[in-house]
Amino acid sequence: MTSAQTRRIRRKKTRRNYLACLAEADLARFNREWKSMLDGWTREIHRRAENLVEPDGSPTPAAFALIQDAIDLLTSCGQKALGQEYEGTLNCLTRACCKAVSKAYFMKTSNHWTASTYSAVLQDHKSQGE
Repeated sequence: MTSAQTRRIRRKKTRRNYLACLAEADLARFNREWKSMLDGWTREIHRRAENLVEPDGSPTPAAFALIQDAIDLLTSCGQKALGQEYEGTLNCLTRACCKAVSKAYFMKTSNHWTASTYSAVLQDHKSQGE
């Protein structure tokens, strides 16, 4: 195991312990912290969906894999946190994955459309309430 992998495992364990303690001690603060993490995961989902290969040539981990990672982390935080955040987390990250993957596919298969055209179509779709 490389030192980078060891550090990554240590950070995950530290984060898991911190969130579990926070969920027990101050659920409102846990919710704020969790929302911040959801925002970060959403950005990572979009990054992964757009890049099938990392700059070093290795394959990018699947965007949908982040959902299970987040649920595993949430499960380790206890029943109170799990009950309060499970459904929202699952919905938020699943929706982000679907949007990111469909956007990446659309952009790669529609060479004649620009990103601004895609944004205009999405905005029109949202304004129609669908």
